Amino acid sequence: MALQIPFEELEQWYKNQLDIKYGKLRKGIRKMLEKIVLEVAEMRESLKRIEDKDVEITDARVKKKLEQFLAKYAEEFDKIHLPDEVTHKEIKKLIDQVQKLFVAMNEIGKKNIPQLVTYYKDEIKSIEFGSRKLGQETQGLDAFLRKKYTIVQEAEALFDKMQTFAQVIDKIERTRTKMGELEVQKQEMEEESTRLERALVDLEHNETMQEYSRLRNEIFHKRADLDLQLKFKKGLQKMRVMMSKNQLKIPGLSENQIKECIKDPIENILHQGEEIPQLVSILGVLRGCLDRGEIELKADTKNRIVENINNIVDDRILADDIREINSLTKQAEGLQAEVDSQGMLTQVQTYKDDIARLTIEMQHLIGEIERTKDEHNQAVQKLQDLRETVQTSIKKHVDQDVKIQISINA
Repeated sequence: MALQIPFEELEQWYKNQLDIKYGKLRKGIRKMLEKIVLEVAEMRESLKRIEDKDVEITDARVKKKLEQFLAKYAEEFDKIHLPDEVTHKEIKKLIDQVQKLFVAMNEIGKKNIPQLVTYYKDEIKSIEFGSRKLGQETQGLDAFLRKKYTIVQEAEALFDKMQTFAQVIDKIERTRTKMGELEVQKQEMEEESTRLERALVDLEHNETMQEYSRLRNEIFHKRADLDLQLKFKKGLQKMRVMMSKNQLKIPGLSENQIKECIKDPIENILHQGEEIPQLVSILGVLRGCLDRGEIELKADTKNRIVENINNIVDDRILADDIREINSLTKQAEGLQAEVDSQGMLTQVQTYKDDIARLTIEMQHLIGEIERTKDEHNQAVQKLQDLRETVQTSIKKHVDQDVKIQISINA
């Protein structure tokens, strides 16, 4: 049966297991480390004797070199300490620091020892002798690590994966918390959107608003139908172009009058009323020009325009539509005054704008929820894979079947 170990106790439990299995080996290495640190301490003592020795140095340059020598050596000596734990990482850190010490001694020694050896021969000799012993001890330790400690190094590497546990658990908790917060935001948005939609429906079902909307819709369609009956536009455009180029001159009719008629013919016609006097006058001129051949168009186009002019001018086919549209418009304007006085149209637009804004924000929020959910699921999968890997490695290194218990805050 697998041993159940809470994640919080896992690292210390594993340390204890490694101490049990490799304690004897680590004790041997600690003795080697103690020899190295002791050798450094003895070299530091030799350096102190140089500091304390009463020697008269008159050459300022030699004094300067002495100061540099003492400062650099002391700095490097002070960086070497016996590690609290015997692990491959800490051992390599000490070996690397000794190597840096040798580099510093080599650089500063070449520059300064030749001038100082006259004054501190015994002390420098002691330091050099100590450095040789230090080098031998360090090389021996390094060789021993490569030969005997590789399997322990592999076992210790599992601590790095254990550190990853905390990071992955933290990410799971953070993404879970974030998803909860985002879901609350989503619910609040949905509630606000529902409220706005109900308010909009209620406002649009207001009797005055419904009648106003019906009138506006009917006016829109009747204006569209009226526009379909105006088939003379191409003829007017041709006449305006010819007038602008002085190819056609018509007394009492200006290019601007034609422009106004072409620019917004529906509004122009409705403004004139069912008699449409200005339009009838302009169309009469256009028909005359076409009959006299002063404006050249394709035969079918010309015939269609002339027929349309006859229907409008002679048969007054637009009169009923104009009268009806203007009547509906007057009714709508009367209702609009009431609607405006109560701010209905403004409120309708505000509701629609707010609903549109919330819809966009909701889309972004849903996207963020999905991304956070993906991050959470990936972290959960990573934690599962990591736990399996660590449990397998523990079995390999300390021959223990374990089940890591992981508690995650909701």
